[in-house]
Amino acid sequence: MDFPLYHGASYAVLGADTADSEGTDITASVSTNVKGAWVSLGTIPNGVVGFDVIAHKQDGTSFLIDIGIGAAQNIVVPNLYIRRRLNAGSCHFHIPLPLPAGQTLYARCQSGSSSKIVGISVLCKIAGATCPVPLGVATDYGTDTSDTGGVTVDPGGTAHAKGSWTQIVASTARDIRQLLLMFGGAVENTNSPSTRTYASWLFDIGIGAAASEKIIIPNLGLVVASVSDCLNDAIFGPFDVNIPAGTRIAARCQSSDIDATYRLLDLTILGFD
Repeated sequence: MDFPLYHGASYAVLGADTADSEGTDITASVSTNVKGAWVSLGTIPNGVVGFDVIAHKQDGTSFLIDIGIGAAQNIVVPNLYIRRRLNAGSCHFHIPLPLPAGQTLYARCQSGSSSKIVGISVLCKIAGATCPVPLGVATDYGTDTSDTGGVTVDPGGTAHAKGSWTQIVASTARDIRQLLLMFGGAVENTNSPSTRTYASWLFDIGIGAAASEKIIIPNLGLVVASVSDCLNDAIFGPFDVNIPAGTRIAARCQSSDIDATYRLLDLTILGFD
């Protein structure tokens, strides 16, 4: 009998709250745009080579979420970005990093409004015999902790035409082997209109000097539907890339929406190496 070389993986979940079929409640500080207290999600099992952070629910505002480990809550993933409405679904972040067995896993968050809550659970991938070697470090770019957002990218006032490039980072601190993109409507918070009409965007991600950008991810599609009133898919990747340290990253987009406010989207990125 033949057996495959790839043995697959097994999975364990930390932070699931079976009492309400969601994740562990993580509450932002009473001060807006300030990180709240760390909350334990549980003990990390043996052999974790990657994990997925799942936001089961979120109050209608923006969040930046840190994942930490150990008694000192050392941050392994900084500033996972969510900017959604009350009626939005769950968000899902795939993190290709290992976790140390036996340590406690923690989460904390900040919000654009006081004391808002996001429910978090973490799906741990436990290595099989031949699982790929994970990456080691996550670095965030474009994060604006002062308003719990990212870099605002404007498609401009002409429908279906690419706007100008917007710099996300002038010089990356480390090599990037995988890239996670996190989008949010720049006005999708408690001050948004009660309803929005359908709108769509196509995003380019580029690297290189201003006016000489090379597109590495072309025409990534996003939509806002009138029913959900928020970005239907706001998290993309991680994408396999090869971006050396010291590289400039920029983004541009086109949109069907030409309203000066509602055409704007925020973007933050996580680089893994």
